[in-house]
Amino acid sequence: LIKLLIFAWAIFNFNFVNNPNENWVSIWDRWDSGSYTSIATSAYLLTNSKLEDWAFRSHFPPAYPALIFLVSLFGFSIPFSGVLISLVSNILASMMLYKLALYEFKDKQIAFASVLFLNLFPTSYFALSVYSESLFLFFTISSFYYLRKENYLISGLFALGSILTRIVGVVLIPIYFLYFIYNYYQNKKINLSLFYLCLLPVLAVVIYMGINKF
Repeated sequence: LIKLLIFAWAIFNFNFVNNPNENWVSIWDRWDSGSYTSIATSAYLLTNSKLEDWAFRSHFPPAYPALIFLVSLFGFSIPFSGVLISLVSNILASMMLYKLALYEFKDKQIAFASVLFLNLFPTSYFALSVYSESLFLFFTISSFYYLRKENYLISGLFALGSILTRIVGVVLIPIYFLYFIYNYYQNKKINLSLFYLCLLPVLAVVIYMGINKF
């Protein structure tokens, strides 16, 4: 509801008279959005673009633009697909944050407040733009939730998604490593399923480096 209100507020306040080429979707397609939509359209191929622009796009991980492309196959425009993914991802991230906070604190008020503040912070409108932040939040929060639930395969898969959405997700690798050590000292044995936490995030890094290499 908060995100829909922000969406409506932006549309109501945008000056469409002075910007006749804009519409209610294109106003969310700004700055780095162009890189995501270009990758969704042409992947990482050097097509009708300057070499430096192509090199710049290679720094953007593939998960978000890949989803934009898949959603666009249902007949939606590329920008609308990006906005839709951001909105849905933000809702899912809010749901996972509620579950994580409830699991940690056993208090529904704290869980609700966590979600409320996530959606009210001053620059939360970026979560509606054609940016990867909402998808990254969903993947990252989910990785922590399933880590706490000791479902290491699912946690590792979400970490892979996190890194392939925003490279800053690599911070999960040392966190998983510390958890691996903690789990060993707690149980005095190696839990083989914990290797998912090591292998899947590293696989994501290898994929990202391969994109930048080739």
